Amino acid sequence: MKITIWCLFVLFLFGFEGISHAQKTPSLLSQADSLFQRGNYTQAIPLFTKLILLEPKNEKAFRGRGLANIKLGNLAAGKSDFQQAIFLNPACTNCYLTLAQLAAQSSNLKETETLINKAIQIDPKNENAYLMRAELREAQKDYAGSLRDFDQAIVLKPNIPESYIER
Repeated sequence: MKITIWCLFVLFLFGFEGISHAQKTPSLLSQADSLFQRGNYTQAIPLFTKLILLEPKNEKAFRGRGLANIKLGNLAAGKSDFQQAIFLNPACTNCYLTLAQLAAQSSNLKETETLINKAIQIDPKNENAYLMRAELREAQKDYAGSLRDFDQAIVLKPNIPESYIER
């Protein structure tokens, strides 16, 4: 009888703990996102971190903290968070594109191309990926490849002026 009561008590506690986390996390994410949107990246990072501690598989929290770190110039921390986000969600196209931008900033064109190609493989209708690859190919003096990628971006989203301007 004591074991049954103890088990119920433990379940009761863990049940409320789960509800407590479930109630905290949307609020934390909302607060962190709000701070991020206002440009308060330094203040947003601890909230994203707290959310990650509560929910270690929260991809959005890793992406948010990663972007905040990148905005503050903490590129290594940002890269690490985006790598973790990809680990949690291998289909995160924007995660690959963000990592591609970081690779391009460090002049690692091979890694940039690999990451962009992975994004296109996951989402072949992502015009931003084609635009990024077109610019990369132009930098590599692959003008025919660049033109094909600009054309593909235009086919996908004909209303985006930069596709025409850059072409």
